[in-house]
Amino acid sequence: MPFLILFAIAGTMASCLPVVFRLAQDGEARDRVKRRQEFEAEILSGELKLAELRDEARRRGLDPDAVIAGYRSLRSGDVTVDDVEALIAQAQSTNAPALARM
Repeated sequence: MPFLILFAIAGTMASCLPVVFRLAQDGEARDRVKRRQEFEAEILSGELKLAELRDEARRRGLDPDAVIAGYRSLRSGDVTVDDVEALIAQAQSTNAPALARM
């Protein structure tokens, strides 16, 4: 008799496994969708910031493409803030007009 109960419990558990597996898959799918939406929102936000940076560069009379290239270099780590400060100081000491207006 105890074996019958044990088999009944095992059968019930086995029949629940597909439901549990499907719920786990649904949860993973929701997580993937949420991560993708967050990634797309981050990209859109970044593009809006780049558009604002490009507009600001135009207002200041600078080359927008050069400003965007500098921004991307800073973000990627190719250029550090210290490098930029040194270049600005050097330009100001030599009286370079484009950097002196900044």
